[in-house]
Amino acid sequence: MLERTISTEVAKRYKTAAMANMSAFAALIQAQLPELSSEGATYFAAGTIVSTTGIWPLAQPSEAMLCVYDDPEMALLRLDFGTGLREMLTTLLTGCLVRWPA
Repeated sequence: MLERTISTEVAKRYKTAAMANMSAFAALIQAQLPELSSEGATYFAAGTIVSTTGIWPLAQPSEAMLCVYDDPEMALLRLDFGTGLREMLTTLLTGCLVRWPA
């Protein structure tokens, strides 16, 4: 919604800064994982951001959803942020290392 209510110039500044931050993040990743190529580090950096922003809201359920999760049949749908993110990033990194080795 936010991107629909801003000017082209603001959107371009935001995306330019986001690309610079993504490149810096990818460089940090590659420095720690030299067995991952630059392309793989960039993909993993992007996937980390997407995963974090996707999992966080799901792990912050409303009061109504907390009541739903009290039902034993629904309890396994409750997502713990740390566990969910760790599993997602482990899977993503494993794939990146196979697809984009250094």
